[in-house]
Amino acid sequence: MRRKLILTLLVLTLITATYYLMDPFAPSQGIHESPDDVIGSDELGTVERLGPYGNHDSSIRIAIITGVHPLEAKAHSAMIQAVEENSDSLRYMYVIYHVNVTRAPSDYEKGRMAGQILARRYVVPDISAGDYDLAVDVHSNRGNYAMRRFVFTPLPEDRSRRIALELSSRISWLSYHFPESQTSPAYVTEPLIRNGTPAILYENFMYQDQSRTLENAREFLMTLDSLDVSMFN
Repeated sequence: MRRKLILTLLVLTLITATYYLMDPFAPSQGIHESPDDVIGSDELGTVERLGPYGNHDSSIRIAIITGVHPLEAKAHSAMIQAVEENSDSLRYMYVIYHVNVTRAPSDYEKGRMAGQILARRYVVPDISAGDYDLAVDVHSNRGNYAMRRFVFTPLPEDRSRRIALELSSRISWLSYHFPESQTSPAYVTEPLIRNGTPAILYENFMYQDQSRTLENAREFLMTLDSLDVSMFN
């Protein structure tokens, strides 16, 4: 009886092993089962790489960065939703880098610094090594700037500035504005530009209906997707 049981178990094991060897889509140990990857994790939080979205065969690759300042989550979720729901109609390829701050995310100063450090540690190296044509860092503000909805590039880099100016010229509610007070660029967009990747910041107004924030994100994304990004290289 015991010998029969052992034989049966061996047969079942062989059948199962054969199935997984023949099935190229079967999950295997050590391989991420979804298209999303955690590219960094430490005492401050995690960083996920989501996607790719849009046209996987496109030669134009655009990185969208969200979550750097955790209290600006509504702008981040709106942009993620805009990318996900329009994925089938986008002509460029998009990858979202989402920073998830777990240390004091509700604390204004500590949460922002944690997100900036996470982005500097994990997002910047991954994008810099990924041959991207553009990186967009998504934020929102409390209305203390001269403009509420704007784009800008923190360094006088020609490609980044031209893309930001083109976007502001095509979107009626969006301005090009260089704020005097800046915190995240030194950690995210500035090192990206120095490493050779054009980078801009997209700012929306924090205290507006989420429906408008989502509508703005959709228009920004589709306008970006309509640009001939290759002409800025």
